[in-house]
Amino acid sequence: MRRATHRRSGPAHRSTPRDRQRRSRRRIRSAVPPVVAGCIAIAVAGLLGWTTAELPIDGTYLAAGIVTTAVACGLPWMFTGNAPAPAFTTTVDDLFHSIPTGLMTVDARGRIRDVNIHAAKLLRATVTDLRGRDASSLGWAGSRRGRRFDPWHLAFEQVGPTGEQWLRYQTPDGGLRSIAVVASVAVWTASRAEGLAVVTLRDVTDWERRGDDQSRQVVRLQHERRRITDRHNHWRRLASTDALTGCLNRRTLFGRVDAIWKARTRIDLPVAVAMIDIDHFKRLNDVHGHAVGDEALKAVAGCLNESFEGDDFVARYGGEEFCVVMPGRTAGEAAAMIERVRVAVERLAISREVPDLRTSISVGVSDTRGPSATPLEMINAADRALYAAKEHGRNRVMTHDTLVATP
Repeated sequence: MRRATHRRSGPAHRSTPRDRQRRSRRRIRSAVPPVVAGCIAIAVAGLLGWTTAELPIDGTYLAAGIVTTAVACGLPWMFTGNAPAPAFTTTVDDLFHSIPTGLMTVDARGRIRDVNIHAAKLLRATVTDLRGRDASSLGWAGSRRGRRFDPWHLAFEQVGPTGEQWLRYQTPDGGLRSIAVVASVAVWTASRAEGLAVVTLRDVTDWERRGDDQSRQVVRLQHERRRITDRHNHWRRLASTDALTGCLNRRTLFGRVDAIWKARTRIDLPVAVAMIDIDHFKRLNDVHGHAVGDEALKAVAGCLNESFEGDDFVARYGGEEFCVVMPGRTAGEAAAMIERVRVAVERLAISREVPDLRTSISVGVSDTRGPSATPLEMINAADRALYAAKEHGRNRVMTHDTLVATP
């Protein structure tokens, strides 16, 4: 066995004049063969050119030139002591089995012609057992669409490499592996009756597991995000709505009215406001109790919320008073809508404990066309119309300047 030599490196080793002389000789020896071969090739080319021009071409000259060139090229190795390189003894089969990737060759009928060691280990079988078997009959598991959709069959159909497919493979010991498979036709006869497809196999089980873990983590994060969003929306609703009636609270009412008022000044948008009060609510509480009073509040609020939608919104102004804001409507249009709500409330059964109990509402309406410089002034104008409705007998709708309807 040839003994391995290790050249010292680092600051401890210094090049001596003798080392440098040896390296120079080696460089000269390695340069001699190509130089001599080039000179002889030039001489032979000149000789053949002269022969072509002046004399008939004779095979003797050509043979002599080839022999002379071969001898001349061999002389430097003889004198320099360089021996010819040893014969290359590695076979294709050795290369096939040394590739660190699972490889199979499959014919046009789907039979395994050959398989390397890495593929056999991946499939938990021996090379001898796999040769000659139907590639589709191996332990592939999971939802497969059929034999003709297996990569080795698709490669023959499309005459080219297939996309990577991840297939489930059940090992003899009952385990499941994920294998990435790519097939490509390498050899095909002119009649396309016979051919070979090269199939690569790669174990991606760990990749898939990591992907599953990441997917589960993404799902958990999405669930946590939805939970936080729902919780945020819940707290926002609690902060902006009245707990008993579900209507907007007074603070949110003024915030929205201010925003609408600013938009109204830019695009000349009419805005109507209705102030609503439950008639004789204090007497209802005193006679039937606060529980029935709460039911009355919720019943009237429900009727209002069902009657107004879109850009309109309902807020509990305080106690038994409600406020409805209607962007894009005048006081007359708003009064007509509120009149229908007043009739609906009049027929409303407000308590299960007192089935015959009924109530009514009084309403005052104003809009931006009146003498209102601020949102609060517009609401106060509607409030004055509400008190006017109460003074005229309750259960009626009045605008800030006109009585709209009486029962």
